[in-house]
Amino acid sequence: MFRKHMMKGFLLIVVVCMMIAVPSCSSLRERMVGRKDESPVISPTDQVVLLNKGRPTYDMILSDELLTDMTNHHMDTLKETAKYFHVVVNEEIEENVIYIRARKEDMNDAEDGQNLPSADTDNKEAGISSGSEETNRQRQEAENAAFAKILSQAKVVIRQAVSYSKEPYREMVAQRTAALYRSSAELLAQGNLRSLKYKDYCIVSDQNEIAIVCGSSESAVGAMEYLRTGYIDKGELRGDFYLIEQPKNESYRGNYLDPNISGKSLNEYTIVYSKDETYYDSESCVTYLNDYFWRNLGSPLPVNHYSYSAGVSRNLVIGKTPYPISDEFYRGAPDIWDYLIECSGEDLYILGGSDWALQYAVDQMIDAYFSQSKNIPEGFRKSGSIYGMCLYEKYEGANLRLMTNNVWDKPCNTAPWIAQGEDCSNNYRFKEMAKAYMAYNPDVLALQEINHYYINSVVQSLNASGRYYKVADHTVAGRAYRNWTPIIYNTETVKLLDGDSHTFRYASNKSSKSYTWGYFEENKTKKRFVVFSVHLWWRKTTKEEPNNSLYREKQLEEVCTKANELIETYNCPCFIMGDLNCTVSAKEYSVLETMGYADCYGIASEYAENLSGRYVCNGKTFSYKVTDAPYRKSIDHIAAKNLKKTKVLTYDYVTPNFYGKLSDHAPLYVDVKLN
Repeated sequence: MFRKHMMKGFLLIVVVCMMIAVPSCSSLRERMVGRKDESPVISPTDQVVLLNKGRPTYDMILSDELLTDMTNHHMDTLKETAKYFHVVVNEEIEENVIYIRARKEDMNDAEDGQNLPSADTDNKEAGISSGSEETNRQRQEAENAAFAKILSQAKVVIRQAVSYSKEPYREMVAQRTAALYRSSAELLAQGNLRSLKYKDYCIVSDQNEIAIVCGSSESAVGAMEYLRTGYIDKGELRGDFYLIEQPKNESYRGNYLDPNISGKSLNEYTIVYSKDETYYDSESCVTYLNDYFWRNLGSPLPVNHYSYSAGVSRNLVIGKTPYPISDEFYRGAPDIWDYLIECSGEDLYILGGSDWALQYAVDQMIDAYFSQSKNIPEGFRKSGSIYGMCLYEKYEGANLRLMTNNVWDKPCNTAPWIAQGEDCSNNYRFKEMAKAYMAYNPDVLALQEINHYYINSVVQSLNASGRYYKVADHTVAGRAYRNWTPIIYNTETVKLLDGDSHTFRYASNKSSKSYTWGYFEENKTKKRFVVFSVHLWWRKTTKEEPNNSLYREKQLEEVCTKANELIETYNCPCFIMGDLNCTVSAKEYSVLETMGYADCYGIASEYAENLSGRYVCNGKTFSYKVTDAPYRKSIDHIAAKNLKKTKVLTYDYVTPNFYGKLSDHAPLYVDVKLN
């Protein structure tokens, strides 16, 4: 439901300088063949030779950053571009600039830098010409291989380029683009464009050069697509030469939304929020919302990090602030599920009892009002609760979500927490944790530091929201009272086939250091898999106690040995999850690799969050914010073996602010595509 991946800033205006014309008719003939009777009769002012004997005659020079962005988000455009231009990466060029110029007469001239081969060139090397009768499959494979070669070389090749480096080249680019900026400004004025916004671009042709001035990298791609479809695709082949028309001066104004609040355009509003580092942190929602405005209204709204002025209106208030409606809502101690949207006068309030509720309210306004350019009338009010909703669906294509969490066993409240008006006891915290599990709805949840009494409390809280979870250990082995690593599972999505639990023979810490395993079947696909919930010995290795690392090593060997037995028996994927109390650089962690297990952080194909997943939370204090330590500092892990065609798509943590006072470990999960 939530749009999770957000832009982390706003891009500057992009200038794309495209030298796709030639100096003169005579120099054109000299550059081509050198024989007058073999040169096509063209006018240098209205046509451009783009290909000579199927080979590009122009270099497309761009930064490594822009190549990476296009590779990640605009692969089709980049592949099409590589058919007509020789792609060159240069570290001196500005990040958001593409520069196209005619190539030197000697294509292998050392001063021409180290250029990347075109896809067309590599197709020929592979024995596939433009007129070949190869099958579509063979052609596609060859094109993919050729383009893979371009991308791989792009990362390593142009660091030693001569003519495309250092200050002279940068100065030349700056001088030419400055002149074209002036020309584009005139075109903008003619088109009554006050300023370039996100989707805007204009094309200016100046003798032998063309500038495309854009409001964002996204619009730069749009402009490139326009050039391809409007000019390149409409070119003509004359003998060995492929010619296109010289692009004309023109501008494009993107289509933007125009929602209203109390009859006033949203563009007249200021976003107001409190930059609060504690429980009600609205900053991520503000960034998310303003990114939406930037893309769809054309520009972001001004942001006020909160400065309250009575009587000043046209504010879009996000989250907890002293503004009247907001102050009243939060004084009422809303539940983490509660939200409120209210239009009072010319101010619009979007409020939520947690990051999740606030994000939900923002999405509601985007979907129902902003995206449809509707007016939000004065007096509008909508409130509700998102209790029981699965807020974060599995990643597209995944059919299994596995989650692990060390919940921190603390039976009784402590004086420091009481002094803050808080409760750190298991009875309170474990019911609150169930809310986090509701939002993500894991198919299998492996827990540590929780016994039979409290695990039933978690299951009851989950099922009260309309779910149907069961305890795997209690159902299978009946050892729940002495098992501190239980597994629970969603009976609507998976079926338990077998399982057991085991307490380590040494360093068990009153039986809390143990493992539980379950053999499951996914209900829809009937695919099967094994999951382990593991908690290893906890003490740090010191000179005085050198055996702590050895204890973990032996315990992990026990786990992997059992897991390998199950893989041999059931021949299905196996996932080892839990608090291993060691980092990936620790000697004991290498047992997983030695025994054939892959770290899911490293093999996640779509997304992997680089966090350690830890909060400051103990008997003395807590912090609402997750620590910013990277994954290499994490002691919670998910490892997998025998995946075959099964893919781990995402590796992520559950880190809402309210979870900071529930445990020192954030829930960790993977979304998996079982095959």
